[in-house]
Amino acid sequence: MISCTTHSIKVSVSCKFIQTDGKENQPVFVFGYYITITNESSKSVQLLEREWNITDAFGFHRTVRKEGVVGMKPQILPGESFSYSSYCPIISPYGQMEGIYLFKTTEGLVRVNIPRFYMESPFHLN
Repeated sequence: MISCTTHSIKVSVSCKFIQTDGKENQPVFVFGYYITITNESSKSVQLLEREWNITDAFGFHRTVRKEGVVGMKPQILPGESFSYSSYCPIISPYGQMEGIYLFKTTEGLVRVNIPRFYMESPFHLN
């Protein structure tokens, strides 16, 4: 698990290969990731938006920006955590993801880093 802390909000990520989909001449590699967000501040925060930067082994880059996570805009109280899991399909056996969460705090909006993590299929390791 990899972690980073920004504005007293800790984001921890782990990733694993799930499966290969698609056709033999056009495979799609699917990776699951599990995220825990811990509010280490003394004030409540609410996650409003996420932005992912995804790059595959061929150098193809895409940015995904959406509201909330998994259909929610969780409020995280001081000392508490929120966890969720999701997945990312890419067209190569390895790639990387990183990003930003936008949180609402009593002082205004803050951007919190999502640490870079690597997606590697077992096929890439051979």
